[in-house]
Amino acid sequence: MDVRISGLEGGCTLTVELSNSTGDTEIDDLLVGIVGIYESTFPQRIRGYYVVGSYGDGTAVPSSDLDIGILFYARLTHTELRQCQDLIHHCNALSHVRLDISSLDESHLTRATASMKAALPIFGDKLAFHTLPLEPIQDKIIRSLFMAVQYMWILRGRADNLYFPLRYPDEDGEFYGYDSFGEYVGGGEFGRGTHLMVNLVTMMTTTINALVLGKQVGTKKESVMTYYYDVDDEWADFVVDVYQFLKEQWHYQIPQHREDRERLRHFCERLIHFENFLLAICRSYILKTLAGHDKICLKYTLDSLERIGYPSGDFSKALRLVYVENDDEAIRCQIERITQKIVSKLGN
Repeated sequence: MDVRISGLEGGCTLTVELSNSTGDTEIDDLLVGIVGIYESTFPQRIRGYYVVGSYGDGTAVPSSDLDIGILFYARLTHTELRQCQDLIHHCNALSHVRLDISSLDESHLTRATASMKAALPIFGDKLAFHTLPLEPIQDKIIRSLFMAVQYMWILRGRADNLYFPLRYPDEDGEFYGYDSFGEYVGGGEFGRGTHLMVNLVTMMTTTINALVLGKQVGTKKESVMTYYYDVDDEWADFVVDVYQFLKEQWHYQIPQHREDRERLRHFCERLIHFENFLLAICRSYILKTLAGHDKICLKYTLDSLERIGYPSGDFSKALRLVYVENDDEAIRCQIERITQKIVSKLGN
């Protein structure tokens, strides 16, 4: 393809030409602008740009986010990190779609996620992620579980009193509160819709694929289809239906026809049981992770437990052992908060 813009860099013309198209002219034009802005701000610092997710694999719908990974040479400085945060804010202010831009640097990149390997390279080095081994499966499990728990927590208003088993976000709502995050309307605000609900379901399937099958997947569609064909349990039809109706057919919007609204309500009614199914089958894995010595996995686990607790004595005991064996003050403070949360629930 031949998509170009021009600017000035040291008196020379800066030209950006995308190496691959997303298949959407407006998105390609937006990407050219973003690459141009970053190249002008960080000359000779960026190794490559990659589109991750639905715009990278051709499954985007009008309400989809645009996910971009930017890989820097060497280590990002604190000043550069602040500049990246500023650029994300300003680019989102100009964009007609929500941008999720991640800045990575080579010094911290020794493994690649499945989504990185599935990314569409659009400028710079095309092979950066392909040369890296996949992250260890235990990292994938605990990181995906954390993201699923994070979505559960956000849907419930980031409440600090959430425990397993979960209850509906809004028991009196037509869609039980699962419709609170939909189309991006700008300024960091979202309208009603089911975008976050789809993210939750596909992150849960990604977690179970890794936990049960030892498989890592790079896209939402690959996640639900792997679950449907390979896990093939009582939830297989449900997860495929959620993906096909909520994303592919309704484009994350709340449907208007009565039959469709009833179908959506039925999906939402079942989702609470799928959430608790995931939390139940991951229970022993979380305890095992607490007993391990991997600090990154431990941090993801503690972050998950701080959002959704398991009120039981075995978790209190496991957390006490981690506290005794760990001299990191931040981790100890986090363990104290989680333990107090469990004790408070058990005392009720």
